[in-house]
Amino acid sequence: MENLNSLEQVTLTREYIKKHRLNELFAHFLKLLLYHLPEDPRGFLCKEITKIRDEKTRSSFFNEKDLETMFELIDVTRQKFITEQQLWNTCRNLSMNENEDADSEQSSSTQQTLEQAIANAVDENGHVTLEKFKEVVSMSLLVTNVSVE
Repeated sequence: MENLNSLEQVTLTREYIKKHRLNELFAHFLKLLLYHLPEDPRGFLCKEITKIRDEKTRSSFFNEKDLETMFELIDVTRQKFITEQQLWNTCRNLSMNENEDADSEQSSSTQQTLEQAIANAVDENGHVTLEKFKEVVSMSLLVTNVSVE
């Protein structure tokens, strides 16, 4: 990078950040820190990074109780179901990838996966139960958030 002018360096840096989804990664870790408020933030982050690397999974910011509470807040009429549109809105609001290019291959694949999951969650009356809600939102968080290679 020594021979590059500063504009080229900035462009390469931005491409690198986007390619490796560093903004999403740092946002994820910041959310975990603010949620758990560990006494040793560096140690906590080291454990999270090790967990992601070793298990090839992403730690979840929301647990099952959080998802149930979220559903209850959306189901204001207490009918034990929400609508397809409410599920779409929830997934969109929780997504960390709003800045991704709409035409990127990964974004398209993620969108298709989400569309299929939501289509499978909706019953013949257009309703989504708590269990289906938890499945889709959990899957959505795993698919759309940080992927570590």
